[in-house]
Amino acid sequence: MASYEPIWKDVYFQCQSGTFSIQQNDGGQWVTIYSGRAVVRPGASGPVRTTPVYINSIISDYLVRPALPDFTELGTSNFEEQSLVSSFRCYDGSTQRSERTFMNDWSYDYTYDYSTEDKGLCFPINGRLAKGQYLIASVVGAVFLSVEITDNDGSTQALDLAGTSGDFNSDFNKDFLRFSQAASGKTGIVTVDLSKYPNARRVVLQVKTAGGTELYTEYEVSDTCGRYVLYYLNSYGGWDSFYVEGLANESDQLTRHTSRRDYRNTSAYTRGIFNYSNEIVKQWMMHTGWLDDGAAGRMHHLLNSTDVYVMDLNTRLTYPVVLTDTQAEYKTYRSNGRQPVSYELTVQLAQDRQRR
Repeated sequence: MASYEPIWKDVYFQCQSGTFSIQQNDGGQWVTIYSGRAVVRPGASGPVRTTPVYINSIISDYLVRPALPDFTELGTSNFEEQSLVSSFRCYDGSTQRSERTFMNDWSYDYTYDYSTEDKGLCFPINGRLAKGQYLIASVVGAVFLSVEITDNDGSTQALDLAGTSGDFNSDFNKDFLRFSQAASGKTGIVTVDLSKYPNARRVVLQVKTAGGTELYTEYEVSDTCGRYVLYYLNSYGGWDSFYVEGLANESDQLTRHTSRRDYRNTSAYTRGIFNYSNEIVKQWMMHTGWLDDGAAGRMHHLLNSTDVYVMDLNTRLTYPVVLTDTQAEYKTYRSNGRQPVSYELTVQLAQDRQRR
């Protein structure tokens, strides 16, 4: 993963011909997505006059955004292959100058190396899951992948993750262990339906990358009675979930459309103002529950996300939503007046309803 570039980091190539193009790898085929001209800046000198072409703003709209899996189509535990990275080639005229692979990473984090740190693309805010939710995590370049569930009685079980090209464990894991070398890695989304494991109290996700790095993510399965789970793209381009353990208040925001008509005082049905349509937008005021400083410091992954869904654990239905808060205050125990830290989120359903 060390060769992958975050999209926020400036990347450029030197163009000298005046014309350039950028190609994207689309399923093994290189497709031109942009052609343009580069003008050498005044005052440029040297035996070869060149100008830098920054490609980040050009390719950002072509990055792969991993889709949230359709939970209704998944089994108990699955690995769904998805492309979480995009490769691009830059041409100076007809000469290829560079080839780079980018991740949908908008973290602006200069210090984090997601190829060697202990979380990979999984950054759970508080590391807690609800008993009835779906665990979801993103992995890149995995040659070994396992999910282990520990029950209340201390017993453990390892899950087989069915992938699109066969059993992930039986194919890739055995090859990795037998030859003690990296096989071709898989990239995609791990999902586990925790409603099928009512006695679970801990889940551990283990990933080995092609470079031999072992990544572990540990989750605690909570017994609290919260009703909602938020699924969101974290700042590094992977899917995470956040179990809302505090109170959640549900309400409808109404926009009423009316018209004025003639009326008669002798009839109760010939009203003067007629309400002919209502736009109904459902929203929730959600309280996160108490967070320690570490969890509060990871809230930016959720607060800054542009792709969020809410799952109602009572109905097990999932809806697209938007966070409408326009300010995010990053709290600590000390900055919060030495009080436990919690956040209040305003969550609005992305699909309004019409009643006529």
